[in-house]
Amino acid sequence: MTGVVSRRRVRSLLLASVLTCIGTGVVDVLPSSAAVTATGTGSSYAAIALNNWAGQVSSLYGISINYQTQSSVLGLDGFANGQVNFAASEIGYSAGQSSPLSPPSGVHYQYLPDVAGAECMMYNLANTTQQPITNLQLNASTLMGIFSGTINYWDDPAIKAINPKLISSLPHKGIVPVIRSDASGDNYIFSEYLSALEPTAWQKFMSAVSFTPAQAGNPATAQWPGQGTDVGQYRVGIFNQVSGSDNASNTVASSQNVGSITYVETAYAILHGMPCAAVQNESGRFVKPSSLADAIALSHDKLLPDLEQDLAGVFHAPEAGAYPISAYSYLITQTTGLNPSIGKVLGQFIQFFACQGQISAGQLGYSPLPINLVAEDFAAISRIPGAAKPPPINAKTCKNPYLTGAATYVGGPQVSTGSSSGANSSGAAVAATPSASSQAATAQVKTVSGAEASAQVLGKSHGGLTPVGNQTLGVALGSEATRLLSNSGMPSGTTLLAILFLLAVVIPPVIAFELRRRRIAKESMASQGDQE
Repeated sequence: MTGVVSRRRVRSLLLASVLTCIGTGVVDVLPSSAAVTATGTGSSYAAIALNNWAGQVSSLYGISINYQTQSSVLGLDGFANGQVNFAASEIGYSAGQSSPLSPPSGVHYQYLPDVAGAECMMYNLANTTQQPITNLQLNASTLMGIFSGTINYWDDPAIKAINPKLISSLPHKGIVPVIRSDASGDNYIFSEYLSALEPTAWQKFMSAVSFTPAQAGNPATAQWPGQGTDVGQYRVGIFNQVSGSDNASNTVASSQNVGSITYVETAYAILHGMPCAAVQNESGRFVKPSSLADAIALSHDKLLPDLEQDLAGVFHAPEAGAYPISAYSYLITQTTGLNPSIGKVLGQFIQFFACQGQISAGQLGYSPLPINLVAEDFAAISRIPGAAKPPPINAKTCKNPYLTGAATYVGGPQVSTGSSSGANSSGAAVAATPSASSQAATAQVKTVSGAEASAQVLGKSHGGLTPVGNQTLGVALGSEATRLLSNSGMPSGTTLLAILFLLAVVIPPVIAFELRRRRIAKESMASQGDQE
């Protein structure tokens, strides 16, 4: 299975690299900082995008990023302990999930969004005639029951009631919830969703399994409750506990684990070719995650002054086409005390992923960053020591698909003003300040209403996986290739050179980067084993 995932990941890297070069026509060259490597760790939720972008900037621009996938909390820990130059996380320090609870005195830092995504309810289920089920529907109540161990069979009356088309085909087979055993952003987002929509049931569950949240008054948790033996009606003993999104998705995708279900970022379901359940939203409609459905819901996100996210509005997004379990992921970087040579590399990387990197976001299973958050990222670059000042934001300087018109733009989240929620007495999270550049950049794109966007989501069958521009995986590549080859403004010789460039220059380094990244990770694990 690992070999299959590796091959799929390499294919995704190739796809994104070709999309990047073909989609832009001419590569926007960033200055190379190949002699310096910026190191990061954390989120597995955002890892597929981050590693993809690291491969792209390495092959296209010679920029070196070494990102080690772990979990959001380990990313927060590693950054606070000075072990890496940046962290990736869906959780802020203010949530109280990390140890230490913040970077040390004198270290000033900032949050900046890197990608939008969603928790896919990835499942492996066959009907009574052993044919795969791909149109499962779930709601907050049934998800609460499944992941607290009170709904134990796939033909449970509560599941049948919301799956009228599957009543006769749902098998009497035990449900095996696959949960994250490590402290993760996936746990935090999913528990925040359940605690918001099923607050009474969530509180009873935590009380029954004697689980105390890390932060008083905050029922969301990076550590999943009930990892042990059954407690009364809560059959938590059947939970399959695994560490990391890779392991969670690998487990569910295995042919040996029919009947299992987990929660992972949609990108992992795409890599495995597995279905995501359609989840009931506030309007009563059942919607699968997609780049557009996630974006519709996230237009209701409320970002705090330091850009940490408040997902309450997302979970209750009113549009019929909104996928409710969506969230942003962040990088965390220093704003003081960072080596300027590292800062230069980080600035280049952030500028890339906020713009050109977002072309591949939808293809990988994410949703592109909205324009006002691109502006916030550009503002964040200016606060990083050593980073070059980014250019004005427009379709020529920033190939973000919302600016180029390749994706349907439904608007961005509201960014609050005021003091930073993540600040402490000595080290503080920097508060973002919505600027005129943000307003100017946003004014360049056509925003459709939530109702119009919902009609696009519900009017087509996407199988839950809708990349940029509502195209199925690979269609964007084919259409862009056709456009390039049929472009009358490009001489045939130039076309041939572009193809040769892709084959000879872009693709081999991407493969080499992926192989090198895996070798470094293996050597690091081996070294840690020797030390132990």
